[in-house]
Amino acid sequence: MTLHALLPSLSLTTLLVTLLSASGCHGDTQKTPFSDALFALNNEAREALKSAVPTAERGRAELKRLLAKLGALRHKRGPALVAQLNAVMFDKLGYQRDLRKNMLEPTLLSAVLTRRVGSCTGLGALYLALGEHLGLELRGVLLPGHFYVRLGDIDIELLRHGAAMPPRWYLERYAPPEGARDYGRTLSLDESLAVFRYNLANAYRRAGKADRALSLYREVTRRLPGFAEAQAHLGRLLLDGPAEVGAQLCHLQKRRLAGFRASVAKIQFLGF
Repeated sequence: MTLHALLPSLSLTTLLVTLLSASGCHGDTQKTPFSDALFALNNEAREALKSAVPTAERGRAELKRLLAKLGALRHKRGPALVAQLNAVMFDKLGYQRDLRKNMLEPTLLSAVLTRRVGSCTGLGALYLALGEHLGLELRGVLLPGHFYVRLGDIDIELLRHGAAMPPRWYLERYAPPEGARDYGRTLSLDESLAVFRYNLANAYRRAGKADRALSLYREVTRRLPGFAEAQAHLGRLLLDGPAEVGAQLCHLQKRRLAGFRASVAKIQFLGF
């Protein structure tokens, strides 16, 4: 049937859908669950904690503009990809590190996108979100008090403008405890998301909202049982919390939790 024959029987909307389908144009249907989850954490912090972080909508607009500048990276691989990405982010656009402690905003994606400043986790969230949108296999790496990203076997140290630091450099600064299997390995995007939820849990704890903090710490430790900082905070909340949580200790190793209380002050808290 010709287009002329279709016209009398089709509404304008139906005709447009038919033409788009025939041409293979279905619009932007890319799924980005990791980025969506980061923006959801962003808005939760903004609403529940009254954080001054920009809205997720503003962050998405900034991300869209940034992706337009980085579209050519889809065809790059390996060291050339890393070098070009770092050159755009740090040299051309001027992204900077934020080394302040106990600050939530520099860990949240919208704040990093709009202010171009972030902590190790904030810059890590940005790189992982870019990787998801551009189809790049960027993944996170967790160490005590630190987070960076990895592409294949290339480590990308975001607090040093994306430099590839050797393993020894990380071991000297962020030595993981023996047997802690979640440190130093390449994380999935879901596991990295648990790290960002940990930062939000810290903010809830500092704000005196123990119930939500406890819920998030539990979620994090289920996903990353070897994440010692999260385990320590979970243990401390259960030990120091209200009487009604005392019954929950029967599901945990009480002696181990008691040890957390003595050592928790020595832990470097990620992003804070």
